[in-house]
Amino acid sequence: MNITSLIPDGYNGPIKQLPCRICKHIFYLTMLDYRQLEDVSYCHECSLILMKELEKTQEKPGGMFSTREPISPIPPTLPQLEPEIISPHPSIRIPQPRTLNRENMTIDQLLEEAKILDKTWRYQAALISYEQALQRDPSCLTALYGKGKMLKNLCRLKEALAVYEEILYVDSSSAQAYIEKGWTLILLRDYEEALPTFDCALQRDPSARSAESGKNFIITHIFHHREHDKLSTSPKKQASSTKIETKSCQSARDYFEQGCDLFKRNRDDEAFRAFTRSLELDPLDLDVYEHVSSLHFVRGNHEKSLALYDQALHLFPECTKLHVMRADTLLLLERYQPALEACNRAIQLDGKYTHAYRVKGEALHHMKRFQEAIDVLDLAINLEPNRGKLAYKQKAKVLADIRRYDDAIATYDQAICQDPYDLFLYQDKARLLAQVGRDEDALETYDQFIERTPSSFEGYQWKLFFLSDHKRYADGLAACEQCIDLHPQWAEGMRNEVAC
Repeated sequence: MNITSLIPDGYNGPIKQLPCRICKHIFYLTMLDYRQLEDVSYCHECSLILMKELEKTQEKPGGMFSTREPISPIPPTLPQLEPEIISPHPSIRIPQPRTLNRENMTIDQLLEEAKILDKTWRYQAALISYEQALQRDPSCLTALYGKGKMLKNLCRLKEALAVYEEILYVDSSSAQAYIEKGWTLILLRDYEEALPTFDCALQRDPSARSAESGKNFIITHIFHHREHDKLSTSPKKQASSTKIETKSCQSARDYFEQGCDLFKRNRDDEAFRAFTRSLELDPLDLDVYEHVSSLHFVRGNHEKSLALYDQALHLFPECTKLHVMRADTLLLLERYQPALEACNRAIQLDGKYTHAYRVKGEALHHMKRFQEAIDVLDLAINLEPNRGKLAYKQKAKVLADIRRYDDAIATYDQAICQDPYDLFLYQDKARLLAQVGRDEDALETYDQFIERTPSSFEGYQWKLFFLSDHKRYADGLAACEQCIDLHPQWAEGMRNEVAC
């Protein structure tokens, strides 16, 4: 093994860019050294550390790996898309290799480190890297956007919102900052504030597809505006929407973005090919594994999703999120004991990861370990008391199964308080009320949703279904007439429902 050389001070010739197989950072080498060395897989620092370990191993019988736990094999070196980088002018700075002394790391090195940590779902560590970059340059927009993204991934949503507001204070013309703020507000379920935020983004960039998607999501799926037509697509927007699809991909991230774009267009086969190519170029990007798994989910190929998560866990055995997503897939396959074990492993790795407790509660529910399920779901709620909608919903189902109906109904109310626009929560509560013979309370539940979202056709539609199922046809006709009086534009739709 060779020790990787450093680039001499003042060097201005061609250089080679490579990823270190140990620390995963980018390092640089003169083309002359690259051609002379047979195999360059590690940065200067990691090669020194590895050499010392090898020397220690040679001094001790048995070898350095014989007394340790088996380790996952290091993925093969990623293919290089650019064979060399030319530095023609002495003024161009050549980034130096990473050092263990983080105080000596440059902003570029910290940002590169954060990007690698982000794509391997080590969000807390990535956040630290972005914050250290901001200590060196508080105005670094790349670091600010990165910090906001990591805070969102860590469910620290109010802190993320503050970061995007900080960016807008500095640059009020940034459409991207408004877009990120809007999606953060959606996660906070502040839909009334998110809607004008997306409008601000579209005023600054009318072709911003993410802003259009956010606005349409709120209008269509939250406020349930039946008559809402999606924003028209001008030729300029059409050109923008096909940009990723038609451009030549040069990197793993290019293929990933192309795959996401194709996935949104329901062009699954092409998306598969793009994601596969992305993983060939960068087998460490867990976002790609997640998207490919989503494609398998859409097709009902849960076994393939499971195999994909197993493959990713072979690379990252201590990734909490991977274990939980694997548990979710096992639930779909009705393998409840392995799902429970996967959740327990996730909780061992991160005892504050709320999703792990919620999935564990669902597994215990399926295993008819009802009290344990309730206790675990309560833990999930206590960890994130303001974001416990799904845990409340799951807990209500458990309580209903053990015939604690009043407690279940009260728990549905708690879930509705957290997200009063979720039609399915009202449906589940109404069905339970009907199950225990409280039909009038069930109808009142539908009326509560209609009052909350008066422009929702679905509210009236489900109320009509309920009345029809209970053979209350006269009440159903009265509900239709009331709906048409308030919304004449729905007359044809209501008549079709009555006819059915």
